[in-house]
Amino acid sequence: MYLHSEIEDTLHYSRDSLLCTTDMRAHAYILRIVVKTFGFDIDVQKSPQKRWQVWGYYSPELTRRDLWLVFSCKDWNEPHKLTERNVNKFLFQINTTMQHELLHRSQWLYRDIDLHDSKSLIRGKASNKQKTYLGNYDEIEAQAHDAAMEIRFYYPQMKPEKVLQNYFTDPKISIPTFNSYTRAFGRDYSNPVWRRLIKKTCQWLPYTAVKHTSRKTHV
Repeated sequence: MYLHSEIEDTLHYSRDSLLCTTDMRAHAYILRIVVKTFGFDIDVQKSPQKRWQVWGYYSPELTRRDLWLVFSCKDWNEPHKLTERNVNKFLFQINTTMQHELLHRSQWLYRDIDLHDSKSLIRGKASNKQKTYLGNYDEIEAQAHDAAMEIRFYYPQMKPEKVLQNYFTDPKISIPTFNSYTRAFGRDYSNPVWRRLIKKTCQWLPYTAVKHTSRKTHV
């Protein structure tokens, strides 16, 4: 995406500060200053999950701030310790979430004013809330961008196209976004949602880049 380098570099300026605390609310305070550069704010919420979750949303109805990152957990006292081993993954999750929501904002802003929502490939009796959400045209586009970034983050030593190809035959290859679609739609890759997701992921791969990967070295 056009902001990938700027977002990643800016987030990593806060790396050392994040390593000094195990409090997620402190992490939110540190990162709030950083993400405001790109129009985001951060909210800390209660949720049923026992471990901290990172997610985001774009809400065009909000006038003061329409882009949000959310850190949520059942117990706000649950520690969130970042180390040299996992800090890159945490920042990558934030990076991916920010780019995902920026894509949604672009989709909204450049759509015909009379079309408030994009259509879904899933309708009728075969549909449920999760399938309708993941089968939405806008969501597939943004999720495909997530998948392209995940391929580059988790497998920097492999050609991205090879990772994508091997996902369907090699159980050792894991792409989190694709895993979510597998849980929702199974492994019927002839499904129109799968076909569109794979196509869009292929299209995004040349335009994504991740400098701070899950590995310390690149080949």
